[in-house]
Amino acid sequence: MGKTTGQPLDPKSTGLALGRTFEDLLGASRAFQLGLGGSRQGDGAPRHEASVGEISGYREFARCVTSHAVQIGDEGLGLLAEPISLGTFHLLADAVVGEPTLLDIWRKCARFNNTVTSAPPFSVRHADDRIALAWGAFDPARVHPLFPFVQLLFFQRLTVWLTGRKSLEGILHVHAMAPPTSPTGRRS
Repeated sequence: MGKTTGQPLDPKSTGLALGRTFEDLLGASRAFQLGLGGSRQGDGAPRHEASVGEISGYREFARCVTSHAVQIGDEGLGLLAEPISLGTFHLLADAVVGEPTLLDIWRKCARFNNTVTSAPPFSVRHADDRIALAWGAFDPARVHPLFPFVQLLFFQRLTVWLTGRKSLEGILHVHAMAPPTSPTGRRS
């Protein structure tokens, strides 16, 4: 689907791929919750149902994911047996702002995740100039296998925000010991 030349996908192809990805995410969430014997469908508020081609870009995809989380009251997007309370990711972001390096940020993210949420635990290690995240074993009856990938997407977006950089094609390389920027884009 992606080009090997490093050229971005055309907007129409990207929109179709994002629309299908969002539909697949909703389907996985619903199937997982039904397998648990229930469904987090929110309080009867109208659901946003994106259809293929409706999502125009990555920001719209993020808005759809956020809307889904709010509607079901779960920042885990229904991919965990226990919901993650709304506001948890924001609290995590507040907790890591001010850390001196991205490595320190990711270590604090892991500690926060492993202490505060019902998400599978993960660890962080420094490998050369990169940060490696590793999730521990988890029970697929309690955690949908898609969840670590969704969580990684959230963490990637947090890194983009903290560094003030745009990611290209979902890839972001920032030196592990680089200082984050302030939310205004200036180095802290």
